[in-house]
Amino acid sequence: MPLEESANKNDLEMPIGFTSSARVTPCMDNILEWKNVSFSVGEKKILSSCGGELQPGELCAIMGPSGSGKTSLLDFLSGRVNKTGSKRSTAGDVMYNGHPMSEASKLPYVAQQDALVWVLTVRETLDMAAALYGKPPEAVETLIEVMGLQSCANTKIGNVFLKGVSGGQMRRVSIAEQLITNPDLLLLDEPTSGLDSSSAFALISHLKHLAQDQGKGILATIHQPSSQIWACFDKVCFMTEGKVMYFGPTQDVISHFERVADQMCPANTNPADFVLALTNKDFEGHADIDKLADTWISCVEKRMVQRVLKVVNHSSSSCTPHSAGFTTRLCALLSRDCKELVRDPGVIYIRLFMYSMLSLLIGLMFFDLGNEHDDAAVMARTGVLFYLAAFMVFMSIAALPFFMLQREIFVKERCNGSYGVFEYVLSKWVVSVPGLALLALCSSLITVFMCGLNGFGTYLLDLFLSLLFAEGFMYTMAAIVPHYIIGMALGAGIFGFFMLCQGFLKIKSEIPDYLIWGHYMAPHTYTFRVFMYNEFRHIGALSSGMYGTGNDVLKFYDMEDTDVTTDLVVIAGFALLFQFFFGIALFYLHNGKR
Repeated sequence: MPLEESANKNDLEMPIGFTSSARVTPCMDNILEWKNVSFSVGEKKILSSCGGELQPGELCAIMGPSGSGKTSLLDFLSGRVNKTGSKRSTAGDVMYNGHPMSEASKLPYVAQQDALVWVLTVRETLDMAAALYGKPPEAVETLIEVMGLQSCANTKIGNVFLKGVSGGQMRRVSIAEQLITNPDLLLLDEPTSGLDSSSAFALISHLKHLAQDQGKGILATIHQPSSQIWACFDKVCFMTEGKVMYFGPTQDVISHFERVADQMCPANTNPADFVLALTNKDFEGHADIDKLADTWISCVEKRMVQRVLKVVNHSSSSCTPHSAGFTTRLCALLSRDCKELVRDPGVIYIRLFMYSMLSLLIGLMFFDLGNEHDDAAVMARTGVLFYLAAFMVFMSIAALPFFMLQREIFVKERCNGSYGVFEYVLSKWVVSVPGLALLALCSSLITVFMCGLNGFGTYLLDLFLSLLFAEGFMYTMAAIVPHYIIGMALGAGIFGFFMLCQGFLKIKSEIPDYLIWGHYMAPHTYTFRVFMYNEFRHIGALSSGMYGTGNDVLKFYDMEDTDVTTDLVVIAGFALLFQFFFGIALFYLHNGKR
């Protein structure tokens, strides 16, 4: 069904309020208003005395040259500006239904970059959104029809490695995720970015139908609309250098700027092109920007804006959608994470191949080492155990890029009220356990039996807990660093230090006092101690010139007093500690405020 046809259907069944135009009576109280909105960082003014309003049924565009403050204004209105940061200053009133917006309130917001799970289909993506907000399955089918997504409903979102839905379809999926709660207002940042002219017009036309038919107020930033797209807008806001040059009906734009700028709009010229040329200071031919801004402020003062902003009873208003209960959200996240685990080859399959191949190479290099007891065999055993404790854990660095790809999805969904940090971290951890157990089991089976090592059960548990720690550590690193290359470099450096201090290259008693803290802080230390004790405590006699028994080897490495249970508990503690750090980093560093 063509997009325009699907948007105009008046006989759809709308189970969660998506009623057709024949049944919609827009609530004229759902008005978003802002006045004297200002935002600065240090000496730089991002926004300066911006004002306007968005009423139900209106499609409004914010336009201006790059750096004009379009996205910053949208972030401010949606509650995504960090007002408490260093050297930051904010002012102004943002009202919803005549009441001040609460600090915790965040309007439904579709960011410029689509943040979707690439292994899920369109229907599964919307099913996930419906589950997180406690909406019935029928809502998803309605949205698929209303948004014109029937042809790609069972197509995966896709990425650079897998061809999925088109750019226009992906944008509609992102919008549909926010429409699942049937919001009265919707904010979009550059919804046509990256789309061809036909797809862009189809998308804006659909937004126009949503505004008209369902009485929604839609506010979107847009760079340079075509004439067809321009005709869809009810209102337009032009900005330059954080100042409003004009905010009002599209039909009054040309007359206003011709009068103020004293320049005539050429015949058959797109009004947006005419105004953008006047307001872009980067190129010749622009008008007096300060005069345009001052004139508009004067116009606003004379007309007292379009509505007077009043604080009613000093109460606050919030239109943040309510999510489902904790258990429902957790189950939905577990379901999605399990699908990612099974479908994304990078999450488990590639790592399983890596671990299996490395274990096989170790087994071939040190085949049947357990039946040898001379000096060379003892050195080989300690070397193998050091390598296993160091590099099997080190390879968990591969988990970092995959989480960083998911970080934008988390930020988007958290900001839109889909779930909190706790259930997200818990879901990630629960789903990671069977995958890491599989990695540890495959590696242990190959290494222990090919090399003839001792104590399979203890070896497996030690490796599994170590992988749990390493996973949590890399997730924490991914939540802290701005780019995965930095995270991989930093993680590799810290793991390298842990390897240096774990008690093989230099035994504990010989580590300098000023670095001994590294020995105790390194989880690798406890992994290596358990490996060594598990291996050599079973050996009664050695045909070695240096060691008479396996216990002599442990004494040489200062490991004869190892308590396996205690060390395993310590490793498990590190694993839980870094999951806690992961949650703390997400909570404070990724709240969506800029």
